[in-house]
Amino acid sequence: MTLIRRTALKISSWVTWLAAPACREWAEGLEREVAFIESDWGALGWAIGSTRVLLEPREAPLRSLEEVPSVARRFVSSVRSGSRIWGVLIQAPVYLLRFFQMKGGFQHFGCLLIVFGGAFGAANILLERRRLKEPRKDDVYDDLGPCTLFYRAELERQLQKLWIVPFGWLCFFVGFYFAGIPSGTVLDPFLSGLVVLGCASVMTGYLHMRRINLRRIDRLDALLAQKG
Repeated sequence: MTLIRRTALKISSWVTWLAAPACREWAEGLEREVAFIESDWGALGWAIGSTRVLLEPREAPLRSLEEVPSVARRFVSSVRSGSRIWGVLIQAPVYLLRFFQMKGGFQHFGCLLIVFGGAFGAANILLERRRLKEPRKDDVYDDLGPCTLFYRAELERQLQKLWIVPFGWLCFFVGFYFAGIPSGTVLDPFLSGLVVLGCASVMTGYLHMRRINLRRIDRLDALLAQKG
């Protein structure tokens, strides 16, 4: 077996190992195809192309209502942690200190915008942590019926609040733009492009998370309809 063929097989095996649970069968199918490609270079190209599976971070759908308690625990833990906005929270104190060092009005505005985004995100995390108990301390997960209704309600609630995280990140990127403008000058075009790219990625992430939550709700409703 040539080095190129071994490399192709290793890449395919690596992709299968890293693939999200819902994409595992897809990755395994692509891995099997490598063995039937006669050209070594063709097999390598196929293996490299299979890495697109890693760009589809799909989660495995619920197979039955019995899985709801464990899924609901993970979901609530994620909501309480507020992990997707911690980057803004960390930057807010830094730019609060920089506010007193800045001289231009645009720079002051940028710093305040980042601080506001961080404070807004922190307030939301605190409110969610106060509203939701830690899963290990909440007995709602012990009863499948109430747990399912609770999870369905939380999915709906978080779907309505998905804008909070991208709002905080947009505050950061726009604030970063203005905070970098010295008095009487404009920002470097390269940094401007980075800010635009950051804002675009935030909106893409928002739409992606919205699709995920809608799929979760649809799947849960389908299982409830089957049971009913």
